[in-house]
Amino acid sequence: MINAFRLSLFAFFFSIFFSQAQKMEIISASNNSDSSLYDICKLNSNEFWICGEHGILKTIDSSGNIGTISYNNEGKSFYKMVKFADYIYIAADKGTIYKFNTLKHKVDKIYSFQKYKEHSFYDLILLNNGKLVACGGKSKIVKTHLAIPSGFILEIDTAFSGKTKALWKNKFNFVWSLTQDSSNIYASTFNGKSSKILIKHNNKGNFKKEYKIKALIHKIIAYQDTIWLLGSKNIHFYNDGIIGNIYNDSVHLTTISGKGCIWSLIFDNNSKFAFANNGSILFNQSLNWICSDLNSHRAIYAATRLNNRSIVMIGNGKTIIFLKK
Repeated sequence: MINAFRLSLFAFFFSIFFSQAQKMEIISASNNSDSSLYDICKLNSNEFWICGEHGILKTIDSSGNIGTISYNNEGKSFYKMVKFADYIYIAADKGTIYKFNTLKHKVDKIYSFQKYKEHSFYDLILLNNGKLVACGGKSKIVKTHLAIPSGFILEIDTAFSGKTKALWKNKFNFVWSLTQDSSNIYASTFNGKSSKILIKHNNKGNFKKEYKIKALIHKIIAYQDTIWLLGSKNIHFYNDGIIGNIYNDSVHLTTISGKGCIWSLIFDNNSKFAFANNGSILFNQSLNWICSDLNSHRAIYAATRLNNRSIVMIGNGKTIIFLKK
């Protein structure tokens, strides 16, 4: 249980974010550490969806009320969601992408790629042209087992018409993350020792290796004119984390000792908040990262601002932490 002092300390750091944080509440948690929540997707100003391990699919509103979306759950883990029109697309295990109707809260279509039935679709983005781009690799890697990664990047039609195009593949690299800015698509791959940042310029031609980084870059985020890099120093993601960026064609990395992999990052004007594997929250307003350690030992995998008065954080063990002023 997180004690009151550490909750107050945590609220202090987020008070910078919300001007005056007044209330924090752990509204969901489980003793089962194998039931994690991985991603949050905004539908509108009052409704967000949360997905996770074993097909967990929930809703949360701006007041912190949680609901469950019922469907024929086959136990496939959900890793990433994107919204397009009245639908949410979910990247899942066993070479599967789900398409949910957000108005009816029902599955519209399930697209299973037989060629990738032993793979996980780990990240997903929606291009300006209405196409989906998915990435991933062998499911055993996601489950922290040894395997040949067999990483890939695919372009997929949102209508699931069967028009699928392989943009990149490599037997010895897992593709962990995708992001895009106004011009380019970026991907982060890892071969067990080092990461490569691939770039597809102006959505034309092939992905090309632009940067090699001796670390596990688990997530990349395009924000303004900078590409942010999150992850761990090596495959031992529970040890030291890293935060960095690519700016003016140079790679800059900061090691966060003892906090484990840095999983997520959110922005608010000139402030940044990062979330670590051991449950720590890191705040940055200039050059230094300040850590608030809750000692909850529950990784925080994603966070988002629900509105100008509240933020929600999700992670390991079905953890949902709700902060509001």
